[in-house]
Amino acid sequence: MTKAENPTAAEAPLSFECELADPPEKVWRALTEPELLAAWMMPNDIKAEAGSRFTFAGLDAPIECEVLEAEPNR
Repeated sequence: MTKAENPTAAEAPLSFECELADPPEKVWRALTEPELLAAWMMPNDIKAEAGSRFTFAGLDAPIECEVLEAEPNR
């Protein structure tokens, strides 16, 4: 098994699924507009486009992220 097939915990992507009471448009905005996302997480420079990279301003060091998929309002 290669490293790509068996990533360490630090390398493994995160994936979450949950049902939210708010309409999809409201949730999409909260997750994709930097100032709204920063209000409940941390400062960031997100762009809701597949393949774009963004950074959360972590306490000890920046947290590097990548948008894998982006489907507006979903």
